[in-house]
Amino acid sequence: MDKENQDAFAVIPSFGRNSAIDELFLGVFDGHGRDGHLCARYVRDNVSIILQLLLLLFVVICDSLY
Repeated sequence: MDKENQDAFAVIPSFGRNSAIDELFLGVFDGHGRDGHLCARYVRDNVSIILQLLLLLFVVICDSLY
């Protein structure tokens, strides 16, 4: 059985908003099914952006409370 690898991964150094802190984003995305490779690649390409936006929103909300 010769199937396409359906997994994807991401390594993003300097993840986050504070470049003085060594922050690293590592992700492994396990695809399954007929379109598993497409799903895994989509998550790989978008999850870090969404997480960074959520972190920024969290910081803005916390800063506005004080």
